[in-house]
Amino acid sequence: MAILWVVLLVLIAVPVLLVFISVKLWRSSRAGIRWLFLLPLGLLTYLSLEAYWAFYPREEFYRAVWFRQTGFPLSDEVVFYSKCATYPDHHGDYWAGAVIEVSPTDLIDLERRLLLNSDFTIDTSIQRIGVTPE
Repeated sequence: MAILWVVLLVLIAVPVLLVFISVKLWRSSRAGIRWLFLLPLGLLTYLSLEAYWAFYPREEFYRAVWFRQTGFPLSDEVVFYSKCATYPDHHGDYWAGAVIEVSPTDLIDLERRLLLNSDFTIDTSIQRIGVTPE
């Protein structure tokens, strides 16, 4: 429970501290120091983007997962319609899925390559990740 409080404190304290430092630098009477407010503000923006991308991964994440699972990359013409991923738990396990559209020729090539890969097994479970027939 103590670790949770430390994590919450850091998640709240770091952004507040960065904003406080930015405001103090902006209000500085020295002209050269005044523009240093961009450094903590830039760091806050970077940390915010990293946190956002951790919970809502970009398309490159799903392409990397595909490559890691199958051993070959997705075509550049693939269109992602829906994406969903869980955040890794304390064991590092997570789930990621996407609804994609491929051309008929790419679909035939994907099926052929998946069938030739002996380490790959087809998942026949029903996944509901945003686009469903209902």
